[in-house]
Amino acid sequence: MRYYADGALLGTLQTPGSAIPTGHSITLGNHATYLHSSYAFGGEMFQLNIYAKELSGEEIKRMADAGMCSTKEDENEDVRVLKWEDILKKSRTGTVTEFSIIDQCLSQILSRLEEAERKVNETETQLSATKHLLEECQQSLEESEQTLEETVKEKEVIEQTLNQTQTKLNSTELQLENVSTNLNRTADDLQTALKQLEQFNQTSQSWDWDLF
Repeated sequence: MRYYADGALLGTLQTPGSAIPTGHSITLGNHATYLHSSYAFGGEMFQLNIYAKELSGEEIKRMADAGMCSTKEDENEDVRVLKWEDILKKSRTGTVTEFSIIDQCLSQILSRLEEAERKVNETETQLSATKHLLEECQQSLEESEQTLEETVKEKEVIEQTLNQTQTKLNSTELQLENVSTNLNRTADDLQTALKQLEQFNQTSQSWDWDLF
């Protein structure tokens, strides 16, 4: 058997390895047969549990570190065969005085409350900062939406201007084609006139003026 104090192993004892028989009663704090004051337990007892397995040193250390005011569930609950809350319901003999766990744990409870309050304050500060950041993001989003709307309007104006310019370009190209056609016709007319002029010059040079 190994025995501990505050989670630290103090020593070991050689004990018989026989199993606890069933069908009997367990007496705590006195001799099971004699129940005499000389055998009475003169101390405090709290959270006495019996497990169906041997707990490791690490498990016992974690239980000791958690302390008697721990609110965590027993990590070995599935093998806890004799439970402290069941022991408290059993009959008692002799002088048994109950003590309030609240009085024993008041300082720890207050410390935990202060820590919880500090975390709540930190959370509120973070929430406030987050809210402020969200408001800034919302304002930035609204400004971006306004800029986008203005950009869309400018794009529509630019597209309208481009369409008008394209229409004018098409009209100008048509006019240029007409002008080019007219120029070609004029060039042909000039070419014809030049040919006629040349023929006229040739004819005038061959006339016999004496006949007149």
